[in-house]
Amino acid sequence: MNMTKPSRRLPAGPDPVVGVRPGPGVLGLARGDGRTKEAPEKDSGTEGTLVVGEGIQIKGEIQSCTKLIVEGKVEASLEAVELMVREGGIYHGKAVVKAASIDGNFDGDLTVDGLLTILAGGRVTGALRYRDLKIERGGRLSGDIDLLDGKAVSPPEGQRLEEAAAR
Repeated sequence: MNMTKPSRRLPAGPDPVVGVRPGPGVLGLARGDGRTKEAPEKDSGTEGTLVVGEGIQIKGEIQSCTKLIVEGKVEASLEAVELMVREGGIYHGKAVVKAASIDGNFDGDLTVDGLLTILAGGRVTGALRYRDLKIERGGRLSGDIDLLDGKAVSPPEGQRLEEAAAR
């Protein structure tokens, strides 16, 4: 009598879930416990938002971004709805936005077609054009500063960011 043991197979189940675990400045992969939803619900409040975390550095042109949140360092040109430079964040370059909140450092050409808020820790240097301005005690401005005239600052289709900022 031949008694061989049948091979043991693990029961078929879902594959281990791989997720993204944000850390201070680094995105790493972490194994999930399988309890996550198959199709996560879409949060429309974060759609089009780019967060540059602490310790991250980016250079280049940022396109198709609705909201940019800077906690690290960015050297770029940007056209967006909103720019937030948080405490410790650094932005160097050109930006044309509808609203901006600066609690870190901005150096370059900034055009804000709506409200520019400079918080107590915020520093803005360079060429600044704004429609409305709010500066908390301790916030600093220096450079070429001017109020926008009555027309909106959205470049016509095909016009470059540099041309829009020069207006």
